[in-house]
Amino acid sequence: MRSLATGAVSALLLVGSACGGNDAHPLKGVDGCEFLSGRQAWKCEEYVDLFGTDLISADLTDALLTRADLTRSDLTDADLTDALLTGADLSGADLYRASLTGADLSGADLDGADLTEADLTGADLSGANLTGADLYLVSGWETVRGKTTIRSLDAAHGVPGR
Repeated sequence: MRSLATGAVSALLLVGSACGGNDAHPLKGVDGCEFLSGRQAWKCEEYVDLFGTDLISADLTDALLTRADLTRSDLTDADLTDALLTGADLSGADLYRASLTGADLSGADLDGADLTEADLTGADLSGANLTGADLYLVSGWETVRGKTTIRSLDAAHGVPGR
């Protein structure tokens, strides 16, 4: 895993308590990012490359991660509540126990992602690819939007409702 501080980051807007402006925040010192104190949010330039990044327990509530490359990133226990992840590449990502409540994952690539015990309550999976994803013990599946338009639900384990 690479640390976020050494990665090329862009198209990312973090809002609320995740930001705080303190030295412990994972975006402090990342080129192309600035803290907007008036909005209490981090803003980075277009596009974000977070391939293989360690984001364990990160608070990414309301994050704007459209078309982000989160391939093989570790998002174990991360809070992605209401995050915008449209078209994001989450293939091979570890989303174990992640909160994706209300997240927009439309068109996202979750090929081989581990979503074990993730909370998908109210998430939008329209056009998402879930080939080989591990959906064991996911919660909120009954409230997921766009289930009928998922590109592939050939999940490796735990396809809800089957």
